[in-house]
Amino acid sequence: MDFSILTYFFKIFKGKNKARVYRYLSEIVSGLSTSQRAKSIVLLCLVLLRFESFSQTQIQKYYGFGFGTTGVEVVGRINLGQVAAEASLSYIGWNQKIKRASDSTSDLVILPHINALMLNGSVLKKIYRQFSLKAGGGITLINQFKGEVYTTKGVNLDGVVISPEDFGYLRVRLHYPVLSPLLGIQWQSRSAIRRRWEIVAACSYRGRPRLDLEYEGFLETTNLSEQIPQLEKNLAGWSYYPVLSVRMLWEK
Repeated sequence: MDFSILTYFFKIFKGKNKARVYRYLSEIVSGLSTSQRAKSIVLLCLVLLRFESFSQTQIQKYYGFGFGTTGVEVVGRINLGQVAAEASLSYIGWNQKIKRASDSTSDLVILPHINALMLNGSVLKKIYRQFSLKAGGGITLINQFKGEVYTTKGVNLDGVVISPEDFGYLRVRLHYPVLSPLLGIQWQSRSAIRRRWEIVAACSYRGRPRLDLEYEGFLETTNLSEQIPQLEKNLAGWSYYPVLSVRMLWEK
C-alpha cells in the first residue's frame, strides 16, 4: 500500500507523537480490504485538506479590559478569520446611601446593595466591515440586588408624622435566574498597531425577577404582602438588561 498520504499527514501534524500516529494509522489501514483502504484514503484526504485550509487561517489572540453597564470587565478572545470566540468576566457593585429629607424633622434613607459577578461567553461573526454580530450568554456567579428603606428622624406623610420606631424598615431583594442569553452588535476600530478600541451594544435577557419583601412597622398594617404577585408582574420589564460597554484590547 502507498503510505504517501501518511507522509502528508505528518507534514500537518508535526510533533513528538509522529511515530505513534503513524503506528496507529498503519494498524487501522492494514486490517481493511482493498476497497475499504481506497475509501479510507479518499476520506482521509478530504479531512486533511479541510484541516489544512483551517490551519492556514490566521489565528489572533487578544486580551484587554472594559467598562459599561455591566461594570468593569476583563476580556480574552481568539480570532479565526471572520469568526471569533470570546470570554469575559464582569463585576458591578454599588452600595452608596441615598438620603432624602423634606424638612429638618423628617428624612427617608435608601440603602441599595448591588453586587454582581458574571462569567460570559460569546461567538462573533463579522457581518460588515468593522461590525460583528455577537451571540452568547452569561452565568451569574454572584447575584445580589437588594435594598433597604428606613428613616432616622421620622417621616411626614401629609401632616401625619411617623416616628422611626413606628416606621420600621422595608427590605427588598430581587432574584434573577443564573443563565442569561445575549444578542447584539460589536464594533471595533481599525488600527495598524496591536491595539484596538471596541464598542458593544447588546441586550441580555435576565428572566423575570422574583421579589422578596421583608418589613416591620406601619407597613404591617397594610396589604403589601398580597400585592407581591402584581409587583412581580410589573417588574417583568426588568427582564431585559441593556449591555453597553467600551473596551480596549491588545494583540498577544
